[in-house]
Amino acid sequence: RDEAKQAQAVQLMSALSQALRTYERESGEYPPAGPDGDAAACLAALGGQPRSKAELADLLPPRWQVMIGRDASWPDPWGTPLRYVWPKGAAGPLTARAIPYLESAGRDRNFGDPTPRELVRATDNLRTDEPLP
Repeated sequence: RDEAKQAQAVQLMSALSQALRTYERESGEYPPAGPDGDAAACLAALGGQPRSKAELADLLPPRWQVMIGRDASWPDPWGTPLRYVWPKGAAGPLTARAIPYLESAGRDRNFGDPTPRELVRATDNLRTDEPLP
């Protein structure tokens, strides 16, 4: 069961990664960030841009297709809302390539934080700016 959720999460994050790149190419910028890493505004923007919306509709299973274009947080397969980290916002640290990313907390449902003690909690996280398993 956990392997199935992991596969669903990889599929979700892969589709969102492609949609983010398409949105940026079409709009010239990345979707807006919400407060404290809330991904709702980003996900609504992806669903509001015709090409990224079409990409999501093609790549996502029905479970997530119903969310396209809604101004709501999307849960990962473990039920934790996705987080959107934007280098220009206060949602999180700068990324290596200074591009925004969406993140799933993974099976432990904990994003962790950058402190050494908490960093281990982030090892199962999935991010759109990193290679997916």
